Amino acid sequence: WDWLAFRVNGGTVELVGSVCNASLKGDAVNTVKQIDGVDKVIDHINRLPLSPEDDRIRHQVADAIYASGPLLSYSWSAMPTIHIIVNGGKVWLEGEVDNQKDKDTAVLRASTVSGVLLVTDNLRVGED
Repeated sequence: WDWLAFRVNGGTVELVGSVCNASLKGDAVNTVKQIDGVDKVIDHINRLPLSPEDDRIRHQVADAIYASGPLLSYSWSAMPTIHIIVNGGKVWLEGEVDNQKDKDTAVLRASTVSGVLLVTDNLRVGED
């Protein structure tokens, strides 16, 4: 339910993303500060509010995406490549898929979940 990314510009590292776990945000910032050559860390990590409805949507979107068919294989790794971020009923899909068909299927399945207000597709199609 978390997604983190970074940008590097010289000795400055900008952290971006969204997390459910408050300690993950602090751990990420503190870990990056310890890396040799990092002079400054800019923290743009969004801490998602606690919400039983968003938790339900997260689980149901994951079930819808990974339930069967070609997307099932994306759920087999310890760190699935499709990250599901939910805030206030709005869903962001982040990460990478193998092809355009998988991308379209993930977005379509996420949009069918009850309570989902909007699906933002930030999935990238990987290169072979």
